[in-house]
Amino acid sequence: MPDNPNGDFIDPYATDEDEAKLQALEEEINQASQSLESDFAKFAAGKVDEKMEELFFENKEEFFKNVLVWQNDFLQEIREKQGQAENLRQGIGLKKNFSQIEKAQQEFQKNHPDINIDELMEFYQNDLSPRVKKELDKLEPNAFFEALFAEYQKANGDTQPQKDALPQRLEGANADLNAQNSEDGTFNRY
Repeated sequence: MPDNPNGDFIDPYATDEDEAKLQALEEEINQASQSLESDFAKFAAGKVDEKMEELFFENKEEFFKNVLVWQNDFLQEIREKQGQAENLRQGIGLKKNFSQIEKAQQEFQKNHPDINIDELMEFYQNDLSPRVKKELDKLEPNAFFEALFAEYQKANGDTQPQKDALPQRLEGANADLNAQNSEDGTFNRY
């Protein structure tokens, strides 16, 4: 994980700053939306000069075309802020998703220290069918890594039972070691 020059940990997926920016932008957008008509009226009144007054009396259609151009210019600023807000929302969502994935990956590696995560991800990218990938992608990050590992084991013929699946007690017949020298012995039959 990156550190800053002071040696402090920097979380690449931190969203606090982005969330503060988003909140400020949303407040600006709300204020602009609430006062849109009065703000635009002030904006347009400031743009009316003698030429525009003449157009009003001589060519009303041209006058209103100019007013609509002003309105579009005025609204463009609000649209840009809305676009910035949407980009921030998407960025925050991505950072949160990546943070969850990273935590799940670290947890998986802690539970399976002998597994090479790069090899596992290469298997995901190159060896799985699109159908299986689609199913895995629907899972939560923790479940994703465990399910991917199970697919990896299946594909590599690793069907060793887990430690928990081993029987607690084995039953069988005792072998008589002295029977090896007899003609019935397993080694003497051939």
